[in-house]
Amino acid sequence: MKMKIKKIIGHLLIIVGICIPLQAFTQITIKDLTSSLEYKKYQKQYSKESFEKNNIAKAFIKYDESVVDGYGLVDPFVADDYKSDYQIKDWKKDQIFGYLLIPSIDVKYPIRLDATYDNLDKGVAHIYGTSLPTGGKDRRSVIAGHRGWYRGIMLLNLGKVKPGDKVFIDRNGDLLTYEVKDIEIISPSQWEKLKPIKDKDMLTILSCHPIRPPSPYRMLVNCERVEDKSEKKEITKQIDDKINKEKQRPIWSKYVFYSVTIVGWLLIMYRAWRIVTEIRKK
Repeated sequence: MKMKIKKIIGHLLIIVGICIPLQAFTQITIKDLTSSLEYKKYQKQYSKESFEKNNIAKAFIKYDESVVDGYGLVDPFVADDYKSDYQIKDWKKDQIFGYLLIPSIDVKYPIRLDATYDNLDKGVAHIYGTSLPTGGKDRRSVIAGHRGWYRGIMLLNLGKVKPGDKVFIDRNGDLLTYEVKDIEIISPSQWEKLKPIKDKDMLTILSCHPIRPPSPYRMLVNCERVEDKSEKKEITKQIDDKINKEKQRPIWSKYVFYSVTIVGWLLIMYRAWRIVTEIRKK
């Protein structure tokens, strides 16, 4: 009897040991697998209703006019107590502003305003003090995201992006097309690198570097807007077709997460079966 109890306790301890890391792997897998479904939901929503009132659109314009060469920029990965004030009435903190799409590395993440801890936990976020990702000359919008996170793969594969790759911003059906121009590694203090460039419409994706902590540097993927006559109010299928045409690189890291998750759950089921077997023994 004592031997049976010891075996059952041993199996339970193994299950607990597996569950601790498996929880994170499961969250990452679910987040990655559902990212496309969440984007479809966003597309379905804007195809049925008008997102913004005139006062919100005017507030966006007013904010962009107030941006002065990146004045007031902070590093979102080290500063979590800074104050931002977009002064956009009726705009909820958790509201999705648009979607960042990087087909070459299979990224589809919602953009929220203000790169706070909570917003970066759910996707990518706009850095306060830079232009909004709505396009326009003499502007540079900066979008931040983690290089991997306990709840998602996030921008883990950002280092695989190459010059010439297309990056899209889906803003309620208006698809802004950008092309990657270069990739820079900077220190967190080199914020002059994020200043607007005269006559250029720029988008910069910012993340930590290297992937393994500590990550003392920042990776900048600098993109420039390219002419695209079909950007205005495309239907969902046309947007999807354009994104799917872009070449996608093999992303093995996500399959590692998937595999570990599956193997982990199989081991738990096996150990649970062993416990049931021990209990049934006479």
